[in-house]
Amino acid sequence: MYLLTRVRTADPARIPEAIEWSMDARDYVNANSSLDVSLHASVFGLPNGSITYATFVEGRAQWLAESGKLLADPVYQEKVRLGADLLAPAQDSLRQVLHLNGINIGDPRPAITQNWSADIARFQFDAAMAWGIEVTDHVVGLTGVPLALLAEHYGNFGTLVWIAALDSPQQADTMNEAIFADADWRKMVADAADLFIDGKTRVWLNRTLT
Repeated sequence: MYLLTRVRTADPARIPEAIEWSMDARDYVNANSSLDVSLHASVFGLPNGSITYATFVEGRAQWLAESGKLLADPVYQEKVRLGADLLAPAQDSLRQVLHLNGINIGDPRPAITQNWSADIARFQFDAAMAWGIEVTDHVVGLTGVPLALLAEHYGNFGTLVWIAALDSPQQADTMNEAIFADADWRKMVADAADLFIDGKTRVWLNRTLT
């Protein structure tokens, strides 16, 4: 199973209009394909006005088949044309689900998602993925927040991504405070310094648009 995301950034002067267009486009895609797309707006960590479309797919074949149908749909094409005036060109990501703790693929979308990414150093895939699963389970046990661990298949080679499914901004505060107060978590992060490329780790927070 893979998580496919598409990130586009709105013209700063037209963010409300871009969100309205994005919600309409999402609803059209969901009604006219087998995809179940959710929509997320950046809060911190991404450029202001970033909008993320996300859907789980079985693989590349499903995505190419469904996107091909949409590209042949004149109604969808007109929506794409209108969106080009509001949003920057898209950046797509395809991430394989490696480990889930507390998350089921069919669960309702969380209200808030916090995301982390880190690039594996010197092709240490086995050690980095084992550490990724260990730290995922530790954080879930510490905070009770469901987490997913994924591997990026395109873009930066060897990127791991964690996604926390949160019910509220308050829960995001509680989770982050618990993590940074936990000596075991801090030691795990310090011990993994050689597994990841220094300066490449990123963190961002999104809210789900309904």
